[in-house]
Amino acid sequence: FFSFKVLLLLSKPIASQSFDISKESITHTHSKNQFIMSSPTKESMGDLDVSNLYTNETELGNVLYALTQPNNADLKRASMMVKKFLEKPEAIMPLIQQIEKSQHAEVRQVAAVYLREQTEEFYKKIPADVKPKLKSFLIAKLISLSNRAERLAMGAAIASVAKFAFIDESEGWNELLLALDRICKPEQNVELREVGYIIWRNLVSFCGGSLKQHFGKILSILQVGLKDDASIKIQIESVKSIGIMVEYLENKEEVAIIEGFIPAMVGVIDKCLKRGDEDNVIAGMEVFNELVESKVPVIQKHVEQLTKFNLKIASAKDELPMTVRKQATNFATWLCKSKPKTVIQHGFIQPFLTLCINLIIESNDDMEQQQAQAAAHVHGPQCSHGHKDAAANGGDNGDDEDDEKDEKTQFTSPLGIACDLLDEIFLNIPTEQCFPIAIKAVEKLLSETQSNRRKSGYVLIAMMAEGCKEVIVKGDNLRNLLTACLKGVEDECASVRKCALEAVSQIATHCSFDILQYHGLILPALFGVFERANEQVRVKERALSAIEMFIDAFDPSEPADAEQHGDFQIVTYLQDIMNVIGKCLETNKQELQKQAIATLASCAGAAQSNFNIYLPKVVQLLDSLLQITDEAKLDLRAEATSCLGAVAGAVGFDSFKAMLPKFHKSVMDGLGEFDNCDIREASFMYFSELADIMGAQILKLDSFEEMLNFIFFVMEDDDGLMVELPDDGFKDAIPKNLLKAEDELAEMEAAELEQLQSGQMSDEQLQAMLNDAVTNGGDDDEDDEQQNGDDDEDEDEEDDDDAYLAGAVGQLRTVRLQVTTGFMEEKAAAVHALTSFIKNAGFDFLEHMEECWERLTYLWEYPHSLVKISVASCFNAFFSLIVNHA
Repeated sequence: FFSFKVLLLLSKPIASQSFDISKESITHTHSKNQFIMSSPTKESMGDLDVSNLYTNETELGNVLYALTQPNNADLKRASMMVKKFLEKPEAIMPLIQQIEKSQHAEVRQVAAVYLREQTEEFYKKIPADVKPKLKSFLIAKLISLSNRAERLAMGAAIASVAKFAFIDESEGWNELLLALDRICKPEQNVELREVGYIIWRNLVSFCGGSLKQHFGKILSILQVGLKDDASIKIQIESVKSIGIMVEYLENKEEVAIIEGFIPAMVGVIDKCLKRGDEDNVIAGMEVFNELVESKVPVIQKHVEQLTKFNLKIASAKDELPMTVRKQATNFATWLCKSKPKTVIQHGFIQPFLTLCINLIIESNDDMEQQQAQAAAHVHGPQCSHGHKDAAANGGDNGDDEDDEKDEKTQFTSPLGIACDLLDEIFLNIPTEQCFPIAIKAVEKLLSETQSNRRKSGYVLIAMMAEGCKEVIVKGDNLRNLLTACLKGVEDECASVRKCALEAVSQIATHCSFDILQYHGLILPALFGVFERANEQVRVKERALSAIEMFIDAFDPSEPADAEQHGDFQIVTYLQDIMNVIGKCLETNKQELQKQAIATLASCAGAAQSNFNIYLPKVVQLLDSLLQITDEAKLDLRAEATSCLGAVAGAVGFDSFKAMLPKFHKSVMDGLGEFDNCDIREASFMYFSELADIMGAQILKLDSFEEMLNFIFFVMEDDDGLMVELPDDGFKDAIPKNLLKAEDELAEMEAAELEQLQSGQMSDEQLQAMLNDAVTNGGDDDEDDEQQNGDDDEDEDEEDDDDAYLAGAVGQLRTVRLQVTTGFMEEKAAAVHALTSFIKNAGFDFLEHMEECWERLTYLWEYPHSLVKISVASCFNAFFSLIVNHA
């Protein structure tokens, strides 16, 4: 466990680069080329003396020049020198000197890049009498430069200074506003104008509230920019800036002004479309998507024009790339989510559904194209408009591969885009408005002769199951939909069968209370899938999933309601289900085996004590699966770990007690040996079940502290959380060679980490690495101690800065947090396991409450609802235990 944590810690410098909001993509990992100094093979940060870089212009110039000339020889040492040099605010003046005096354009550019970084870090520590000189220097330098890359780097530095200057009412920077007004005049150099408009966008983004009094002048400049035909960059920057300014509008008059710009903004995007400028089309359309989400009604008068414009783009099959069409579809998606009344008022439900149906049909057309290309390698009939099944290789043919490919590219696949929009339609538009239209479309599609149209009908049913569940369970709607789906399960086309099975799964999930009464209709039909010769693996997998969802709809802890459940008894079907699971486990198809194990877990949970007769064989199966060490098959081991918990919960502690030592060791060994989020998530699910059946006895396990440490570790770990920084327009400010050097260093560090993980690193090398880490950590501690006094003095001022930023800086509104699904589910499972410990371990668990409180309060800020819900539940158990103890 210790070595696993060390490996994660050693990998942090690479992974953490994406978290640095203020520094964009700039890091301290650079290379050098021709240092005129010795290059010892081993040197820690604490051993480096960089004091001469603050006073010796030539030496600093050599270092900065070396950073643009990738060379492996001294790459690490170069990056360490730069990092240490930039730790102090005293680095600002030497960087300015390099910008002013260096004869090398790349050195001036790198110095400007690092000046921006230093400004973000130490602006408050720049003396008040120096700030005006710095501002004047930056403006003058921006205007005098002729190199585009240098201009961008200088513009980035200006934007950073401006951010701090404008939020301080006593400081400001009126000279910059006047300079930008001059820079953006049509007679100025076009590249200089482009940088000027990029700076304007950054100003309104960072400091919109502070610049409110200047909005009239800024809007007049941006209006000119929208019409600047000499540069599409200027036009797009103007569109983006206007979109940002909307958030600061306060009255109808201001809204009316922006409304007048909408047609011109659409014209800019249309111009980019005709030029085939994909990136700028997406950037411009993203502005309108944000305007839809905004509470400021700036698009109200133009919503019909904008919707038709986006629908035209979204429907342009074979004419536009899917990335552009997805952005256009997102407009409809956000409109349903944020303004459902507008969708109803303008009658957009029907055209939105039509778009979705066409996208689903298109996804099937793409599949058929791929199958046609592979026809020479496929023996047997194809699934196409002729309704013939692809039955090559025992049913495991190209259609399965297409499914896997579609799942991997779902974000921009026609089917994935359609499902996103359908989800928002059915979740946000009132059921009485959308269900009649959707069900009419379903009836028509399911009666079609073309398989891709029937497939679309079943996708619609699957997507409406959640949002329309209240009306689905009324009258004969549920029976009619299930009958239609089961007819689809026997369709001649495999893709239709898969979608019909998915629809059954979704109905079982969202209409769980009502679906059990149809057990005699559903389960025999699902069992029949496994009786068909040469059935596709993916179809069988979906059928198994549908069985699992149906079983999960049954809660054995609830009082039996024979009339409501239609006399459903799990034992009636248990043997048939176990036979199906056994057949699937005997195949060599890993995904099918994985789904079979998941279904087995559901069976155990539903059958409870009735599952005991299957226990010996199931135990034997799980024992073999928990010995898997092949990385390619770890998902089977993970599924078996989760299933082990379900089996233990089903049979109870008395029946499981004898097996506990052996199986528990296998679970803990898997956690320690494999850095795998599926293994960890499944282990936490097992922990939860174990706590439920053991109660307070779980504290007596020798490994309990280790179990708790794993949970805490995952709760604290930020892996999987990625910060998507907004494009501030200055990405080209960083020299390409500097980025290449960073990549080289990252490769070197990754190679070292791989060497460490594979055990190829000698004891001496490992000890040297750990000593270096300790040395660096110690240096940081010493620096912290030396700076504590200054930090205490500045604390109140920093709090004031935070208040200013909260009120005036808009940058955080544009920062997006993306959570990798696997890590999010793993973290939620960890919190759920902790909740089970708190609930079941009793008062003796109170000794761990301080540790729990620390982790829970930290995780409360995690940006995903699933994790937040888990944390809220854990807090409830936490407080309940404390109150009960008191």
